[in-house]
Amino acid sequence: MDIHLFNHHRLDELRQFVAQRNHLPFLEYDVRRELIVDYVLAELSETLSNDGVVLVAKEAEEIVGLVDFKKLEWDSTHFGIETARIDNLLASGDYLKSLHTKQKLISHVLNECHDRLILHLSARVNKEDLSSIHALESKSFRLMDVLVTYSLNLKSQKGIETAPTHPIRPFNQSDLPKLLDIAIDCFGQAPVATDRFHADPVLPKKKSDELYTKWLTNLSKDPSNVLLVAEVDGDPSGFNVCMVNKLAAEKVGLRVASMILTAVRSSQRNKLLGVSLLNATISWFRDKVDIIESGGQVSNYPIQRAWSKAGFKPTKSQCTFHWSLVLAGK
Repeated sequence: MDIHLFNHHRLDELRQFVAQRNHLPFLEYDVRRELIVDYVLAELSETLSNDGVVLVAKEAEEIVGLVDFKKLEWDSTHFGIETARIDNLLASGDYLKSLHTKQKLISHVLNECHDRLILHLSARVNKEDLSSIHALESKSFRLMDVLVTYSLNLKSQKGIETAPTHPIRPFNQSDLPKLLDIAIDCFGQAPVATDRFHADPVLPKKKSDELYTKWLTNLSKDPSNVLLVAEVDGDPSGFNVCMVNKLAAEKVGLRVASMILTAVRSSQRNKLLGVSLLNATISWFRDKVDIIESGGQVSNYPIQRAWSKAGFKPTKSQCTFHWSLVLAGK
């Protein structure tokens, strides 16, 4: 097996190999496979443009595997260690053949990380992609969380919207201090479900707490994001941040809005504040996108019940793994 670095000029050689793989993005939405291939190749091109790495495995000049990773600049600065993320881990053949190829690819990734002084890696793979899961585990990656994604297809489902029980409005910059307090309350001091950052013993808890406040601050500065605020007696008590996938709209013709950060003050939980935010989000995007989706920890049962009541349906589940020198015992 020959494993080597790939570059921009040869990406189109991967088209047939990618087209034959399972567990590709948007398959759950019945998107045509050739459009999904365009999307994956565009992602790989973006990775290479940002000094990332694409590695391809060949046997007898036939492509049998692919992996890519890129450094996470924001995460590296925040945690004070060089971090990177694997976005695609693909291989052909049956389980054993695929497992072997992926193990070889991951070993090469770790060598590249060593050369680039990258000390922490993450990877998120489909729950049914057992060869990827077992290949990652065999190379000292450790499970940190399991995510479930629920989706509302606005083309075929109306959703179950009810009148909000609390006022919901767009974000004002003056809201930020109170929203940061809510983020700390929800994700740091008393998390409903443990996220992958807090689950990782290598990452300092204080830094994991601060991550969500910094992330929210950055998200609030981007006018392309939609940030809705829920009020209780005129006081901001919850928020929902949504992002539209521009690359999906361009490459596969699918307008997808993802609810990427949602929080409700702990004192207001179980009081329909989160339901009001969810209903307002559906109304906001009703004529703007085709699909609204949201992912959360598989153990966050309250939010999953809320999604189900609003007409959302489970569409995929994924496992998140972390690798570091400490976890690897090296």
